[in-house]
Amino acid sequence: WDASASGISLNTAIRTFAAALDAWGTAKYWGLCDASVAGNLWIYGATTADIPIPAGDIASFAVGALSIQGIP
Repeated sequence: WDASASGISLNTAIRTFAAALDAWGTAKYWGLCDASVAGNLWIYGATTADIPIPAGDIASFAVGALSIQGIP
């Protein structure tokens, strides 16, 4: 993530997840954690649209596709 004076940070690397072995259903929310197991949930929110994740799908986000705005 980059640091921004405007309070909005963008991802600076491609974010790719492992392929779904089974259908994961529909993603409606997201979360940012500091570990994949037994970590802390730092921030969460709703997606801008429902995202169906069928078996074999690989979720990937291009550089700059994800943004987080801090609370002033």
